[in-house]
Amino acid sequence: MLTLIAGPALVIGLVAGCGGGNEATSGSSGPMSIAVTPAADARSVGAGATVKVTGSNGRLTEVRVTDGKGDQLDGKYAPDRTAWSSTVPVKVGTRYTVHAWGEGADGAPAEKVTRFATTEVKASDTLEIASVQPANGAKVGIGHPLMVTFNQPVSDRKIVQKALQVRTTPPVEGAWYWIDDVTVDYRPEKFWPAGTTVTLAAKLQDVKVGADVLGGANRTSRFTVDRAQIITVDVDQHTLTVERDGKPLKTYDVTTGKKGWETRTGTKIVMDKERNKKWTDEAIDAPEDYEYKSKYALRITNSGEFLHDAPWNKGNIGEANTSHGCIGLLPEAAEWLYRNIVVGDPVVVVGSSKPFDDLINRVADWTVPWEKWKAGNTDQA
Repeated sequence: MLTLIAGPALVIGLVAGCGGGNEATSGSSGPMSIAVTPAADARSVGAGATVKVTGSNGRLTEVRVTDGKGDQLDGKYAPDRTAWSSTVPVKVGTRYTVHAWGEGADGAPAEKVTRFATTEVKASDTLEIASVQPANGAKVGIGHPLMVTFNQPVSDRKIVQKALQVRTTPPVEGAWYWIDDVTVDYRPEKFWPAGTTVTLAAKLQDVKVGADVLGGANRTSRFTVDRAQIITVDVDQHTLTVERDGKPLKTYDVTTGKKGWETRTGTKIVMDKERNKKWTDEAIDAPEDYEYKSKYALRITNSGEFLHDAPWNKGNIGEANTSHGCIGLLPEAAEWLYRNIVVGDPVVVVGSSKPFDDLINRVADWTVPWEKWKAGNTDQA
């Protein structure tokens, strides 16, 4: 009788044991296991990879991912603490240690330590910011866009543009637009309000920005907008007017480009200020032979349009357009402009039949309609 009773009892015990095993697998009891991605001892982890730690049959109590300097990788836990994932990309050429602790459903502690290394990247494979204009700390006119130039063509404009974060004080809506495959500009719908502070935070480091290209160093730059000054040149009337903070300030006579060399109509900005500028026919392949010199010159296009004193053309200033595209003034007018204009002041030319609309002939940003600029051109790489 005892043997008959013991047999069924043993069978029942085995069934209960199997049932307990199924419960542990479902997370109600049993030891906790911890899994880590990237795999232990991986040596070619790409930049931008996410570190993930998952726990089965328990909850994670702490996760630390540190590099060789002891710096910790930021991350976040799932609401139920069964998973952790990094929230910033891993750095290139770096060894990481992943140390995870947990508590199993059975109450027992769990721990796991793994290590991995990321790939090395050559400088030629890194997208770096070559220049930012205006320069950090500069004070500029209301027409100066934020201009970022890279060291190589950008293949993924969307990713790069997302990494370029702009903050303004006071808040001003603006947008990015690509000038070419290495240059992107940021501007508002209308000129910057006077006194605006514009801050660029370029968060490119280790961001995958192409098939085999990673973002280089992060960069921060800030500039301030000066008083609101606009220069308007009327080609037909041979006049230049200066308006500051919404009020007329100065009016001067000018001469602009003659037929075939027309000064282009549109909005430009003062790009640079030069003293003792020399002009020759060879510089622009003009048919006439000449060599002149100006004391004051303000560049407004890459192709060679300037505001400058033109004493050799005194008889035509205010009367006729006889230059090779520049805006010529009497010496006292050019000196006043030189001393009272800042880089970035808009120069609006009206009345010419020749348009200024070539974005490469800097700076023509304001000639692009706002709706087109705001829509962007990240898909045109």
